[in-house]
Amino acid sequence: KRFDADHGGTRGAPKFPSSFPVRLLLRIARRTNDSDARAMARKTLDSMRDGGIRDQLGGGFHRYATDARWLVPHFEKMLYDNADLALAYLEAGTLTGDGADFATAREVLDDLVRSMRTNEGLFASASDADSPTSAGVREEGAFFTWTRPEIEAVVGVDAAAIAASYYGVNARGPVDGRSVLSVVRPIADVARDRSMPEPAVAATVADARARLFDARSKRPPPLRDDKAIVAWNGLAISALARAAIVLGEPRYAEAAERAARGILAPVVAGAPLPHVFLGDRQSGLAFADDLAFFAAALVDLFELSADGAYLAQAIALMDELERSFSDADHGGYFLTSLAHERLLFRDKPDQDGPMPAPSSVAALTWLKLYAFTSDERFRVRAEATLRAFAKLVESRPLRMDRLLYALDWATDSAKEIVLVVPEGRGALAPLARPMLDALSKRFLPNAAIVVTDEAHIAADLGSRLPWLIGKTAHAGKATAYVCERGACKLPTTDPAEFAKLVAAARPYRE
Repeated sequence: KRFDADHGGTRGAPKFPSSFPVRLLLRIARRTNDSDARAMARKTLDSMRDGGIRDQLGGGFHRYATDARWLVPHFEKMLYDNADLALAYLEAGTLTGDGADFATAREVLDDLVRSMRTNEGLFASASDADSPTSAGVREEGAFFTWTRPEIEAVVGVDAAAIAASYYGVNARGPVDGRSVLSVVRPIADVARDRSMPEPAVAATVADARARLFDARSKRPPPLRDDKAIVAWNGLAISALARAAIVLGEPRYAEAAERAARGILAPVVAGAPLPHVFLGDRQSGLAFADDLAFFAAALVDLFELSADGAYLAQAIALMDELERSFSDADHGGYFLTSLAHERLLFRDKPDQDGPMPAPSSVAALTWLKLYAFTSDERFRVRAEATLRAFAKLVESRPLRMDRLLYALDWATDSAKEIVLVVPEGRGALAPLARPMLDALSKRFLPNAAIVVTDEAHIAADLGSRLPWLIGKTAHAGKATAYVCERGACKLPTTDPAEFAKLVAAARPYRE
């Protein structure tokens, strides 16, 4: 009812990035093969990618668009937006097979690592909308906007004409006469109008983009809010870890693990999890979203690395969430614990806005922990959290669209997948990549994945995850086991057969 058929997202303005609804639509498309859900997600993702809300040179996304066409943004960049949008494009790529989605996810994460990472390896909260002009006056969008003469000075008159046609640069730019770069015409249309071969136009645009990016890097940048909020860093770590698994990209794995180690340092030293880091200092007690989001990130890191320490830390944080933040009477999680300042009213978030409610993330994390460990406590806690918001979800489902990811898992034939390799562990193990590359062509949001070898199963993983015991690598090859609730299909060493096993099961339970 709210979908904007012309521009994607919801109708009207301002227009905020639609990561949660898009990811829900992808799950609906997988579940029901609903072509409308798929088309709405596709239209929204394509429109955001082409619009001015996306930094067309740097790759990240601005906070929101001031208009209905995604053209003129509020130029601030938020860490949580970019983390969630990277996941949206990553998941779309696995569902649709569109390589452009994977490319967009990479560009978002590359921008995040390049421009938002602090010296300590954590991630800053935001970059400002304003930056100095050439005259030294701070103006919104000065860093990101262009005039035709500025482009000509960088790439030359002929290339500037092609770039201006592609990016919609003209003398009547919407930001005080300056233009916001957005993809207004396909390469094919620009080539036809200029009577040029498409490859030549595409090469010119790509070269212009690279040269404009280099030229822009010499401008005074926007100020950055270097507060590293634990909850927001959890979202970024999850996005980086998932991308490392799907794309096999070591840089993302390194960035995710470095940030996690920084956040865990005080915890390992015996202190409680803080709320925020600033440089080498930390302050405040963690709120429920800090615990829930970071615990979810540690579960993602466990899937990436098969390091049982991440799983143990995730369980410890989730137990602390249950102990100190749960609403024992009505279910769900308060934002504050009794150790925080006593307030007249203890807020229990029940809406997934730009960031999810702690309860939404916690419900899915409990389900993942149950899939990994078979510990009934975790299943009970997940179901209690879902029940706590059942009436709200029935009456206003999009108020907690992120919680519906957990409901999707709870009613799915969720899978436990183990890849046993001859040596090593983790999703970046070379012998595991053919299997994982086959998996990346399937949208499988509801699965617990472990990549390890027999030695690690015998040493410690088998005691943590009993369903791994007895799994072996056959004939010195990576061997895949696809299981549901502990019942496993015959193992295979063939990536194509593995993909068939994953695709064979029903996507949901009656």
